[in-house]
Amino acid sequence: MPRGLGAAASRVTGSRIRRSTTLPRLPDTERELCLAGLGFFTFRVDDAGAGRRTPEQRAALERGDVAGLVRAGVLHPEPIVYEDFLPRSAAGIFRSNLAGESKRDGLEVALRTQLVPWLYAGASYTFLDASEPNGAVEVRRPRHAGRADLTYLFDGGRGTFNVAAIYNGRMQDDAFDAGFNRFRVTLADYWLVTAAASYKLQKGVELFGRVENVLNDHYEEIYGYNTPGLAAFAGLKFTMGGPEGFGAPGKP
Repeated sequence: MPRGLGAAASRVTGSRIRRSTTLPRLPDTERELCLAGLGFFTFRVDDAGAGRRTPEQRAALERGDVAGLVRAGVLHPEPIVYEDFLPRSAAGIFRSNLAGESKRDGLEVALRTQLVPWLYAGASYTFLDASEPNGAVEVRRPRHAGRADLTYLFDGGRGTFNVAAIYNGRMQDDAFDAGFNRFRVTLADYWLVTAAASYKLQKGVELFGRVENVLNDHYEEIYGYNTPGLAAFAGLKFTMGGPEGFGAPGKP
């Protein structure tokens, strides 16, 4: 095939592909969004023109045709907006605050102690009884939660090693089916174990490393959303200025 003919065929094919994958134009105004059924709206009535309705407007009023009233200018749609960062089409699904007041009662205890000069231990426990205004258990509020940790000092305090275990008890969450009907699910309890170490090489220079979710536990904080698995981090930390800063006199 001659080069020119091949190039022309390629351009035609590319043009057809672009046309076939072009998305339809989305509405530009709130009125168009309403008429296309792409949002949730309240309506403001145009009272100024009540005494001089056009035949089109009177007919829409007689039929009770909301879309016709919007087209005729009798009703002005006003979108229901959830905060400022969600699309207006999602406004009917989410609510910023529920009506009424939730109730929370509980108990929290904590302890931290030095076992020996080079070893520290800490622990805490939280019991929480949280309910929504209708008496249902509040979502994403574990009834039981706790933490325990050990910190080991070595080389005269230049180095530290810490291991911590966090427990999050079972909790309930809201889920939605394909029709956006809400139902309750129970999220399983889980343990998160973290290990970290650091060592001061000199004043203002510290080597550190950290391993998160050591057990690579698979858990959910929000129903349907993944959470990080096993992860490791390492690096150097520099501190400038002050008695512990880089270049300060004295021992590290």
